[in-house]
Amino acid sequence: MPLKKLSPLAKRLVNIGFITLTLGVVVLIAFSNSELQDAWGVLFTLSPLWLFACLLGWFAYLLLDATSMYIFFTRQKYKLRFLSALHMSTLGFYYSSITPGASGGQPMQVYYANKKGIPIGVSTSAVAVKFFCSQFAMVFLGGLVWILHNGFVQTQLSGVQFLVILGMCINGIAIPGIVLIGYCRRLVQVCAAFFVRLGARMHIIKDPPAAWASTMRVIDNFHSCMTFVRKDPKTILIQLGTACAQLICFMSITYFVYRAFGFADVSWDKIVTIALLLYISSSYTPLPGASGMSEGGFLLYFKGIFTEGTVSLALLVWRLFTYYIFIIIGAVVTLVNSARGSKDPKRASEFRDEQLRLEREAQRRAEDKDDATDNMSAEG
Repeated sequence: MPLKKLSPLAKRLVNIGFITLTLGVVVLIAFSNSELQDAWGVLFTLSPLWLFACLLGWFAYLLLDATSMYIFFTRQKYKLRFLSALHMSTLGFYYSSITPGASGGQPMQVYYANKKGIPIGVSTSAVAVKFFCSQFAMVFLGGLVWILHNGFVQTQLSGVQFLVILGMCINGIAIPGIVLIGYCRRLVQVCAAFFVRLGARMHIIKDPPAAWASTMRVIDNFHSCMTFVRKDPKTILIQLGTACAQLICFMSITYFVYRAFGFADVSWDKIVTIALLLYISSSYTPLPGASGMSEGGFLLYFKGIFTEGTVSLALLVWRLFTYYIFIIIGAVVTLVNSARGSKDPKRASEFRDEQLRLEREAQRRAEDKDDATDNMSAEG
């Protein structure tokens, strides 16, 4: 049965199965490396202090994400407890981690905010502004550290710098695109309509009305984002600062993993540079958690930094603190929500219905990407 014909529950199981499979592959790589004779022994010699630092880096990343949401809604005169903002961020990361292209996180955050009394338009603007600031921070910091450590990057990423350039282009194009939507909305609509019609004629887009409706939602979201930027530049500066701090904390996890293995030859700023360039290179991968590119990129980018055959074992530890922990914590939070909702049948039913609706929306986005890819491959 084709994946597109599966029910939302079946597709969820497929996603979970895929994530489990990738974890199995990572574990296999970590413990079957012939260059490392006693992987288990090395694993148990890792520094608890630096592993705790990895946990703190992850929590700081989550905390800063919640802070950005809390500040946004507070400045918009909407009351939201900080714990609720933290809950919202946890759910967002969880659903982004288990859906293709990280497509499930933002709809769930909008839904949760709406349950807390925040209008959908305001919460949609919040996630749109946050996305814009995150993309800008990623490209800006990535370009900055590349320039500052150009010699080290050329040596460490010799032959694969084109992957970073590709990632920069794909992630960077969103920034002028969002600005264009804000200032030249009519022009963007005309261009979008042209490409939707062209895609339909080439049989890349199979449902033009649905594609156009989805495109207009995106245009409306980012138009409201840029309208907000013009009205409240101070909040945008706060969001940009928070996004930069988030990235630094998240990229520092790689350095903490490096130190946990007992290495100290490569400085923090150089490790963070390579980690950020890897993040940029893999972030556009449509699979859950950017799987495949993340693991392969780590082995490629950090070869020679993690010496003595430890790079494959470092991959397992790194992936735990930068990906699997979001799934573990998010799953616990979701189960707790379900348990609480089960005490109220009406609330439980609403929760399940909304969860399925959000999954269908996320899967529909992923299927649109798959349709385009499949048709272009067939025509090629």
